[in-house]
Amino acid sequence: MKLHNIHSCYIDDKDLLYFDCFIKDNFLCFVKPIYYKPSPRLESWQIRVNGEPVKLSENKISLDWRTESQNGEPCWITKYEILGELQDVYDVSIRVKKITSSFKLVPYIEEKKLFSVATLFKYDIEEYKRWYDYYKKQGADNFYVYYNGTLNDEQIDTIDRNGVTLINWDFRYVNFPLLSTPPEDSHYKYGHHAQPAQINHAFRLFNDDYMLFCDFDEFLEWTHGTLRDMIIANPDVDIFGFRNCWAKEAEKDNEIYHDDPLEYPIRAKNIYKTSSIKHAVKIHTSSVTAGYNIKSDLNMYHFHKTNESKRLFENKNVYPPLDYKNYKYLKW
Repeated sequence: MKLHNIHSCYIDDKDLLYFDCFIKDNFLCFVKPIYYKPSPRLESWQIRVNGEPVKLSENKISLDWRTESQNGEPCWITKYEILGELQDVYDVSIRVKKITSSFKLVPYIEEKKLFSVATLFKYDIEEYKRWYDYYKKQGADNFYVYYNGTLNDEQIDTIDRNGVTLINWDFRYVNFPLLSTPPEDSHYKYGHHAQPAQINHAFRLFNDDYMLFCDFDEFLEWTHGTLRDMIIANPDVDIFGFRNCWAKEAEKDNEIYHDDPLEYPIRAKNIYKTSSIKHAVKIHTSSVTAGYNIKSDLNMYHFHKTNESKRLFENKNVYPPLDYKNYKYLKW
């Protein structure tokens, strides 16, 4: 198992200037939140690498943040080009208004694999083993496991498996309760906070050929073989879209009950061909879907009673009653 350390910076005792910054392929990258209160304008960022100013190269936002509802999934990614030969260590200094920060960064050297899975978790570590074993059998090469807190030694031992990179992503999960409107005096327009940033952080930093972002209670299936087989058999597909099927365990091992799939992309999860995706990624879909070859007739089985996702059923009865009328074999 590998550990990846992040370099975050706070505006004050509550809010972030950025979740993390990293160097990859001669670019200095920042993964930032978007708050309702004004964020520092890009023009106010003074960034030097090895004493030299760097030039803004790319600015991506995961949604139209001026019009998106409070249940949107905001994330802001900026990249600055570093000129010259790749070095082992860089001295980075940042000044944004009254905020200053200086530190050293080792560039991330990519070891690109075919297929990886990334997740953000907190309260459901007991579900990790089954999740890891399932996707290992499905052909995943790498696992990028983000913890929404700080793990103790015993928990780290549980996570320690072949191909795993562990990242402590100890940030506020939501700005206010999901499925509700923000308080009138809130600084925040959006409920989501930690997860959209985690997804886009993994997508931009690790960037294997195909990447899946899912939770410990979500199991994607291709009925003709493994997920790796599916990827190899469909090289022209940019996004493999998996429709959400609420599910529960049956009495026998490897057999389940499940509801009919929701219409894609409602609560869907996806495997992305990273070389094709030019936009930021949201929790359940790409922020832009036009122009991509999407295969969306696939199913994901979502065992919502196994972890904190059951909050959706306990909060405002968001979904109609489930009948789990379908029965199938799933070797999970």
